[in-house]
Amino acid sequence: MANMITFSKTCNILNQDIQAMRRTVVNKYPILVKLNCQDYIENGLNVDDSLQVAHRLANAGVDAIESSRTGINSLEKEDYYRNEARAFKREIRITLILVGGIRSYELAEKLVENEEVDYISMCRPFIMEPGLINQWASGDHSKALCKPDNACLKSGRKGTGVRCLVKSV
Repeated sequence: MANMITFSKTCNILNQDIQAMRRTVVNKYPILVKLNCQDYIENGLNVDDSLQVAHRLANAGVDAIESSRTGINSLEKEDYYRNEARAFKREIRITLILVGGIRSYELAEKLVENEEVDYISMCRPFIMEPGLINQWASGDHSKALCKPDNACLKSGRKGTGVRCLVKSV
């Protein structure tokens, strides 16, 4: 870790914020944190660093961590943060949520059944297919049509709202 003083200060601020949230919500609501587990840049956060943060978050009273990171490995590959999630699951003892490229019911079910993660999180597939969960619940386990190319975010950056550009073509 490049700058331990900054890291410690950041963790202290996080701890103070979590304690303030816990005092506010008591145990009526869970506190979830989305944690970047790897930066892939020089002197950036790596898995070991984020595991230290995760331990501190767990000790501070966070109920769950959603494991994420910057960048996409592949447009074809699902679960691009799975290896990092495995490290988190081995090391921390709070609920782990995995986000990142999950597009198929079978994979989502396998990740949870094999206890690699506790929950999965999805976002962009619902932009294209808002009824996807109902489709899966009805027994149609077809893979989501969404491609993780971030095209849906381009319209949002232009101020015209987030929408699936592939679907509208």
